[in-house]
Amino acid sequence: MSSGPARHPPCHFVSRHPVPKRIPLRRGRTWRAVWCRAEGCGIVDVTEVGWEQTCSLREDVLGWPAGPVPGDTDIDTTHLAVFDRWPTPVAVVSYCPRPCPERPTAAATYFWAMAVGVASQHAGLGTRLINELRERSTLARRPVMWADARTRAVDFYRACGAQVVGEPYIDDVTGLHDHRVVFDLSSIAYSRATTTPM
Repeated sequence: MSSGPARHPPCHFVSRHPVPKRIPLRRGRTWRAVWCRAEGCGIVDVTEVGWEQTCSLREDVLGWPAGPVPGDTDIDTTHLAVFDRWPTPVAVVSYCPRPCPERPTAAATYFWAMAVGVASQHAGLGTRLINELRERSTLARRPVMWADARTRAVDFYRACGAQVVGEPYIDDVTGLHDHRVVFDLSSIAYSRATTTPM
């Protein structure tokens, strides 16, 4: 994808979804902040941000370099984040419209760089971001979502309803072994996906 101008800073698109109520409160500022924010109202906000606001979490969780990766500054790319009350990003993901090689005839959403802070993992934030991507892709009439997933993340995506297609391969950006995960948003399998926390 060709480079383009960076997207604008946070806009006013905010969605609200339930947060699990019976998860023990962990120690650590990030997790406590997310819990305290949601304790009274039972919601987690997902906000559009500039790519710069995703870099710290990507570096900490994924080991990525601090600068942008291909696609980050494209005009049709959107970056999403969940913030704690300080506010600091505790979960991020980026996406754009891009055809899926395994579903070439269907409009598709490609997403990358999903990262949840270590202290905020297993709280459902990864699932929350997947659900947000699903809603946005559906509204845009793109019935397919796909990503290049690390081996350790494959089970999470499967639990959210994705299929793993093809053989592992070396990612051109990270140099790691990745797996192609594909969501068919019109399938029964996806609509009945579990909500395994991430």
